[in-house]
Formats: sequence, C-alpha cells, structure tokens
Amino acid sequence: LDNLRETFRHLSEKQLADIVAKLADRRGKTFLIGGRFTDPLARYMAAHLAIVQPNVFHLGGQESVWRDRLIDMGKRDVLVIFDIRRYQDSLVRFAETAHQRGVQIVLFTDQWLSPIARFARHVIAGRTAVPSAWDSS
Repeated sequence: LDNLRETFRHLSEKQLADIVAKLADRRGKTFLIGGRFTDPLARYMAAHLAIVQPNVFHLGGQESVWRDRLIDMGKRDVLVIFDIRRYQDSLVRFAETAHQRGVQIVLFTDQWLSPIARFARHVIAGRTAVPSAWDSS
C-alpha cells in the first residue's frame, strides 16, 4: 500500500485528467504495448479500453510487426507503453520513432524512469520499494 500511496502522491490531478481526456478522444487511435514482463498489462488495458472506445489496438509480437503499425499512427493518436527495469531497447526504438511521427506517448514505468520518458508526453512512475534485491516487479 505504501508504494501505491507514493505513486499517487507524485501524480497531479491535471496529469491524470489529461491522460483520461486523451484516451477518451475518439478522433484518434489508441495503441498499447509492453515489454517482456509488462505486455500482459498492455493487453489487459487494451481489452478494457476496447469495450468503451473504438480504434484500440494492442501491439504484440515481434518488433518488426510493431514497425508495420507505425504507418497507421499520427498526431491524433496515443501510444501507451509499459516499460520497467531492465528496460527493453526495442521499446525505446519504437517509442522514439512513434514520437517522431507526432504520436503522443503515455508511459507507465518505475521510479527509475525508462529511457522512453524523454519521448513521453505523460509519465506515470510507479514506486517499487520492496524489502528484497528483486525490485523490478
């Protein structure tokens, strides 16, 4: 519970409202992707968003498949990325290319911040203090 409290203590209401507004905007598409351990979160969020929102796409599979979807992405769209330590280089490359296309990126990461943070419009950094050496989950 302390980690959740700390995570939300570092989020502003405006940031959350901006993220919700972008995800609710039906003029664009929403793409979701995650890394080796975080892709189930992206898939889960995509499944729920697709119930209430058209044009929601989970990007699974290999990096080459993701790149094929870049042609469908533009300035009205949002890319939600989940990336925690040990950060995935393929996600960083994909985020940079999407950012260059004008796609707005929402990043869910850990307190150490994925390198994707430099391309993200919004960053939600979850606190992960644990009483062990295994800290990335």
